[in-house]
Amino acid sequence: MKKFLFIITFIPALITAGPYEDMAVSLTKNIKLDNEPIAVMPFTSTDSLDGDARIATNEFERALVSQDINVSERSQIDKIIEEQELQQTGIFSNKNAAEVGKGVGAKYVIIGTTTRFNKFAGETDNVGLKINVKIVDVNSFRVISAASGEVDASDVSSKYKRKAPRKPSEYPSFLDLYGSVTFYKHVAKYENILGDNDVKVTTKMDMGFGGGIRYLSSSKGFFTSGWEFTIDSQKFKDSSLKANQYFLNYIPMIRVPLWVYFPSLSDYTSIYIGMPIGLGIDAVDYYDNGEKKTSKGFGFNLEFMGGLRLGVSESISFFADYRYRPRTMNGIIRYEVDDLSVIERFKDHKISFGISLAP
Repeated sequence: MKKFLFIITFIPALITAGPYEDMAVSLTKNIKLDNEPIAVMPFTSTDSLDGDARIATNEFERALVSQDINVSERSQIDKIIEEQELQQTGIFSNKNAAEVGKGVGAKYVIIGTTTRFNKFAGETDNVGLKINVKIVDVNSFRVISAASGEVDASDVSSKYKRKAPRKPSEYPSFLDLYGSVTFYKHVAKYENILGDNDVKVTTKMDMGFGGGIRYLSSSKGFFTSGWEFTIDSQKFKDSSLKANQYFLNYIPMIRVPLWVYFPSLSDYTSIYIGMPIGLGIDAVDYYDNGEKKTSKGFGFNLEFMGGLRLGVSESISFFADYRYRPRTMNGIIRYEVDDLSVIERFKDHKISFGISLAP
């Protein structure tokens, strides 16, 4: 039952914990308070910014109360400070803070200071607030614990902690090497140039394999481009005939630098979309009077591509992408005997996996 109650009370505190709560726990974790009151002196600012100090004082008192610590009444503390004219100096020594603590019946007093700093060089609206606190025994004037934390100065009650500055979305040049699995269908339109005997045939194909090499230029931001050379080989269904394709593609690409928005991710981890556009040739097997022959053609290609790149080091990353080749946006023309021309298309799906090397 006790463990259950502990979980109920501890988990909400853990979820809502922020820098003030962290400092309160760090400051008091090794001190036996036995419900004796602690007096929190008004924090002072090294930058003469009283607003920062006042809010930080209130937030720290709130954090102590959330830890079930008995905190002396603020009005009583302010009254003694006014009577002793300590507010004129604005700085509390261990001794005069201890005197205030004795006046309100506290065993310990907490003294705090706030200092503004620039979180990241070269950025605007990046002011942080450094808070240093210490706890002093009112009898010995000795500091028995100290802690520090950081918040955002624009909202000193926020749960801000210092983070690494956002990395710029700068990509080096990449040389990609990859293998592919193809799931194409073959669509061919046979045209008799001198006659009117056009025939359209769609043929299923077995899963095919291929590969490629791709170069992407260095860039900043979302846009880049590159070139690739691809080879795909795929057999026709229930046949020994196969088709080989060779394309040189230009690839305009949009990349979203995930490592910029999620600093825990490794550099160059990104998602991307692109549209390879290229020219190439194919070599398709066919039977002529029972004899196996190969016919070559020339044409163009357009695909839609999307993928994920995962960086593993400064010079190596892995990637996977999916491509879709629509029927109407690619075509290869072949001329065969008897004045017969063939307009053929390889359509549908392709999946690639590869490794990237950067200089």
